[in-house]
Amino acid sequence: MAIAPDGTWLATASFDGTTRIWAADGTLRATLTGHTGSVEAVAISPDGTWLATGAGTLDGTVRIWAADGTLRTTLTVDPSGVHAVAISPDGTWLVTGGTNDGRRGSGPLTAPRALPSPSTSSMWMQSRRYPERRGPGQ
Repeated sequence: MAIAPDGTWLATASFDGTTRIWAADGTLRATLTGHTGSVEAVAISPDGTWLATGAGTLDGTVRIWAADGTLRTTLTVDPSGVHAVAISPDGTWLVTGGTNDGRRGSGPLTAPRALPSPSTSSMWMQSRRYPERRGPGQ
């Protein structure tokens, strides 16, 4: 579950493979579909204009959505499952946590590329801000 920074809406993850966007008054705004596994992670961007969802076992993707529920892109991250998603404070990159076979990549959020990593987490960074791969232990 995640709450938009302005407090007007929130997103909930579900084992049925959906994410639901709710108004603060409890009105359902949208049901996001597309993950093939249970949605185990959700994060909302600092400006509240987009969100990221991560699905567990048998899916291993992160989906980036506009706040209205429109799918913007799908990132194949970790085939073992995505169990955590966090967005940077400036909204230009996100990090995911999986079970194993972690990946780290750089590039725009709309067109990432995966690189092997010994870590069990993955990082997707905005290339214009981070032209070189940087991360813990690099």
